[in-house]
Amino acid sequence: MRSRYLPYATRPGRLIAQLISDLTVIVWVVIWVAVGAAVHTAIATIADVGQQVESGARGVAGNLNSAGNNADDIPLVGHTLSKPLRAETLDEVLKTWLGIGSRQLASRAGRLLLHTYGS
Repeated sequence: MRSRYLPYATRPGRLIAQLISDLTVIVWVVIWVAVGAAVHTAIATIADVGQQVESGARGVAGNLNSAGNNADDIPLVGHTLSKPLRAETLDEVLKTWLGIGSRQLASRAGRLLLHTYGS
């Protein structure tokens, strides 16, 4: 028994249309694979930069911690001076020096700008 299924049309016009649509899909898939590879490369580059920034930040944190340890030896003000140098977050630094957190500082700055330049 012979199968009557033919993957492509037997009429030339219909065959050309099918081949063009198949080639269009193949080109479309190749383009999206290339876009995916480009996005992957871009994200990998950004990740490398992020890792370098993290490494640099760890070095700065270590240097600040060392400076905090040295500042702790200053008579009378050593503890107060060393506390923000050893802080782990910006909020801790702001609370030590200004008595407010970063959100409160941003809120106050926003109100000041609105008051100054607002209508």
